[in-house]
Amino acid sequence: MTTLKRAIIKIGSHSLTSSQGGLNGVVIDRLAWAIAALREYGVECILVSSGAVAAGMAKLGLKKKPKDIAGKQAAAAVGQGILIEKYAYFFEKYNLTCAQILLSRIDLVESAHYRNAQNTLERLLKYGIVPIVNENDTVVYEELCFGDNDKLSALVAGIVDADILIMLTDVDGLFTANPAKNKDARLIPLVEDINSVKALAQGVGSEVGTGGMITKLRAAEIATRCGIATFLMNASRLPEITKIAEGKYTLGT
Repeated sequence: MTTLKRAIIKIGSHSLTSSQGGLNGVVIDRLAWAIAALREYGVECILVSSGAVAAGMAKLGLKKKPKDIAGKQAAAAVGQGILIEKYAYFFEKYNLTCAQILLSRIDLVESAHYRNAQNTLERLLKYGIVPIVNENDTVVYEELCFGDNDKLSALVAGIVDADILIMLTDVDGLFTANPAKNKDARLIPLVEDINSVKALAQGVGSEVGTGGMITKLRAAEIATRCGIATFLMNASRLPEITKIAEGKYTLGT
């Protein structure tokens, strides 16, 4: 049996959206299956999910992410309900119940807020529920935002003392160069010193996302300080996620 007892799974907007815009039901279905499969191994899962703004953009008919705060928050307000409804629908297919947790930075800074978030997450796990965590984009302002859900996922991992943080991306992991631009780029299967590879991860995120590889490395740095392993893998390889529970890591970093 696996020695893993608790996993944080983070998925970004780019992996969740379709080429036509809006949420990709195939990906959400596959993600729900993967979490159900991990639970069969006795692994409790918390999902940190982006996608509210992207879902709202599609509903509002927006082709590009709003640049102003009010526009982003309006898109998030519309999209948050769409996002959790999609998750609830697909999770139910695998006899899973999910719960939405919206956090802002103050919830992880103020001790009373921190304990409340921690206690709620622990109780949901005790009840067999899959918490779905996102930043409270509809009301948060710059001074109180995390900046990206990569960082949030690492902080949540620390709150619940997770064994592993699994970050789903649209590439196979960290490469020696951008694989989309350099055919000689090689996958780095193991990183022992994050500072040694930060220069490889410079760049910006997608049209619908806020992160990039550099934010994932920063998240890994936070997680490893808490003694939590971090694994980067391609969201398209979700069917292989049970290999992690078996101690046989799939392609990734």
